[in-house]
Amino acid sequence: MHIQIQRITLLSIIPFLFLGCSHLKHMATTTLAAEKVQLRLIHYPGYDTTLQKPYWDLSDTIWYRDSFAVEEARYLHILDSSSVHKEENRLRCYRVSDLRADNYYEFARFGDTTSFMGAYSYRDTVPVWGGWLFKRNSHINYDGEPVALPDTVINHVRFRRLRTVYHTNNIPQFTICYFRCDRQGTVFNIDRKLSEKMDCPLTKTFSYPPTGLRGKTLRLSFEVIPLADTLDAAEEKAFRDWKLFIANHPVKPVR
Repeated sequence: MHIQIQRITLLSIIPFLFLGCSHLKHMATTTLAAEKVQLRLIHYPGYDTTLQKPYWDLSDTIWYRDSFAVEEARYLHILDSSSVHKEENRLRCYRVSDLRADNYYEFARFGDTTSFMGAYSYRDTVPVWGGWLFKRNSHINYDGEPVALPDTVINHVRFRRLRTVYHTNNIPQFTICYFRCDRQGTVFNIDRKLSEKMDCPLTKTFSYPPTGLRGKTLRLSFEVIPLADTLDAAEEKAFRDWKLFIANHPVKPVR
């Protein structure tokens, strides 16, 4: 019996859609008091034009306030065999980042400083799994000029839209970009250059192959879903405890 096990994270798939410069200073700013969002990435088989049967669905929750971020670092554990296909959205850790100091810390449990797993510097060359690209200047891959599409309304939210195309080995991949104008000031912006063009932050993309294309193709939906613009009492306490821990445990980069 053949058994295949895969581990998939948001950052293992997002580079297919976006390019990121190497290390950058944290320059993102927000006019919101705080942000709690969910990053959701859904993969549909290329032939599934109805988008009814996702192959897998992965999400991370992120809390952000004043250059201090807490991220769920999740991965999708997939077990494939001749008789079983099983998916589990597993939590690897909570990554707590002091983005001004370029350091991040990993904990096994939310708000629990005794579950400390390790401390790292963004200045070092270390893998960062899951979460948001705080330290990279992400942008959409595309060729030529984007094409404007009519506005659309999804779940009572109006989006402005552009369509882009990117060619790999002469095969086009289209991406619909959704700009959410009611989220002005958010730190979670997929492409700042395109957002400036549309005067609204880019918070959702959907990538798909040309109609009728066969073979290994992707239909990918990626979205930043706002959950709250404030922290509740438990989240406030976690932020305070983690900030105190970080203040007492500075990180020195290896190089």
